[in-house]
Amino acid sequence: MVSILIPTYNYNVFPLVKLLHQQALDAQLTIEIRVYDDASTVFFEENEGMHSLTNVIYKKCENNKGRTALRNQLAQDAVYDALLFMDADVMPEGETFLQTQIASLTPEIDLVFGGIRYTKQVPERAQMLRWKYGKQREAKTIERRREMPYLSIISQCFLLRKVFFLKANDCLENMYGLDVLFSANLKANNVRVAHIENPIVHHGLESSSTFIEKTKLGIETLYKLTNQKCVSEDFRPIQKAYLKLKKTGTASLYIWVLGLFQKTVLKNLMSKNPSLFLFDLYRLFLYTKLKENDG
Repeated sequence: MVSILIPTYNYNVFPLVKLLHQQALDAQLTIEIRVYDDASTVFFEENEGMHSLTNVIYKKCENNKGRTALRNQLAQDAVYDALLFMDADVMPEGETFLQTQIASLTPEIDLVFGGIRYTKQVPERAQMLRWKYGKQREAKTIERRREMPYLSIISQCFLLRKVFFLKANDCLENMYGLDVLFSANLKANNVRVAHIENPIVHHGLESSSTFIEKTKLGIETLYKLTNQKCVSEDFRPIQKAYLKLKKTGTASLYIWVLGLFQKTVLKNLMSKNPSLFLFDLYRLFLYTKLKENDG
C-alpha cells in the first residue's frame, strides 16, 4: 500500500499519472495517487483527465507554497505510510517500475532509490548544460551510488517511509537547493537506503541560463545551511574543495583569478559544448566568495 505523491507546477502531468495508474492496475497494487498543483500560471486541459481515474486526487492550490512545503502537505494528507515521491517531469523507464519499487521497500529498508536517466537524444543548444550535467553527474551507476548512499539520492523520485520523510523534510521555506539538507537529515536519522536498478527518465530540461541561476540559488542555500550548522562544513564535495583552499591560504587568490575569467566561463557554459570542469570551478567560485565575505 503506497501513496504516490506528485507536486506539479506549469506542467502536463497526466501522461505520468496515467502510466502509473495503469501499472498499478496491471500489478493489482493498492495505491493512491495525489497530484497537487502549486498555483500554476499555465493551464493544461489534459490534466483535467485525472479526475476520471480511480484513486487519483488532483488538487489545485490557491497560493504558491514552494516544492518543499507542498511535499510536506502531500505527505501529511497521504493515506498510506509508504510514500513514493515523483516530480512531474519524469517518466518510469521500465514497464514494471511501480511493482519493482514497492517490492524493494522491505522491513530492513526505509528508502528506495532506483536511479535516474537522461535521453540519448542531444537537446537544443539552450539546454545543453542541464542535459550534460544530468548525464554525467546525476545518472550514476549503482556502484557509485552505493559508495555515497545519501548524496546520490536525487529527489525527483524516491520511495520512503512517512515517519522518516517528515523528520528529514523539516525546512518548509520556499528556497531552492534544500535537497542537501534533506540528504543530511536522512543520514542523521540513520535511514536505511537501498539503491536499486529501477530508473526514471528526466525530461524537463531547463535552459542553461535558468540552470545557472538555480545553481546560484542552490549555492546560497548551502552557504546559509552551513552557517546555521544544519549541514556540516564538509558534507558536499564543493565544501571540501573550499576547505582545501582555506587551508592552503589560496581562497582569495582563487576568487581573484576566477573573477578575471568569469565572463569567459559563463560564455562557455551557455555554449553548445559546455565544460563541466569550468562549471565546477564556477560553482566553487560562488561558494568561496560567500564564505570569504563572512563577517
